[in-house]
Amino acid sequence: MRGEIGGYRTDLLKEQVPENMKKFIFCSKCDGISIKPQMSEGKTFCTNCRGGRGEEVNGRVDGFVRELKCRCPLAIQGCDWSGKLDNIEEHINGCVKVKIKCQKECGEVLQNMTQ
Repeated sequence: MRGEIGGYRTDLLKEQVPENMKKFIFCSKCDGISIKPQMSEGKTFCTNCRGGRGEEVNGRVDGFVRELKCRCPLAIQGCDWSGKLDNIEEHINGCVKVKIKCQKECGEVLQNMTQ
């Protein structure tokens, strides 16, 4: 679900990001959708990409990012969930398309049935 380093994958978006907002939404280091975006020298970075150091989270940009409409990262496997990016972690925790490993001795990989 996350990009190569710290941001969310851009293919999760269900909508186009306005051109004038792209420099604020996408991390200058990992090119993902910024998670807890920080601004530095006119660029945006995920807090993780900055190693948790630097400026405070930009609340205005963070609020915009959290409201972006996205799809489940398992849409290609048939999950039809869509919602705000702010809710994606909660969805993944209960998504029935997620494969989980049995906690018993067998270790079999099963479909998540928590919903």
